[in-house]
This record gives sequence, C-alpha cells and structure tokens, in this order.
Amino acid sequence: MGGADVMGIQWLYTGIIDLIALLFILVHRNEYKEAIQKVYSLKFTLLFSALVIWAILSIFYALN
Repeated sequence: MGGADVMGIQWLYTGIIDLIALLFILVHRNEYKEAIQKVYSLKFTLLFSALVIWAILSIFYALN
C-alpha cells in the first residue's frame, strides 16, 4: 500500500484475521463451550493471561 514500513500492512491483515476468528468463536460459543472451558482450566492459560494483563498495564508506567 505504499507505506514506509512494508510489514505494517501484514500486521494489519493479521489483526483483522484474529478479530474475524474471535468473532466466529464468540458467535458459535455454544459449540465450542467444552473446548473453551478446557483451555481456561489450564494453569499455562492463567499464567499467560496474567502476563498479557501485566504487559497491557505496563503501558502506563513504562519509560520507553
């Protein structure tokens, strides 16, 4: 698309695909209910979720 950063548009496409997949899962959540519960019962998922929340919150106190 003529941008200085050629990877930017690929990040945009990846983000759009992620949102479409998330919306699909949310719309069909009754079909995936058992699998979703199994994933969220794993300790790794809870640990990774805590890391993501910490990374989001670090926006407010990080110096760079």
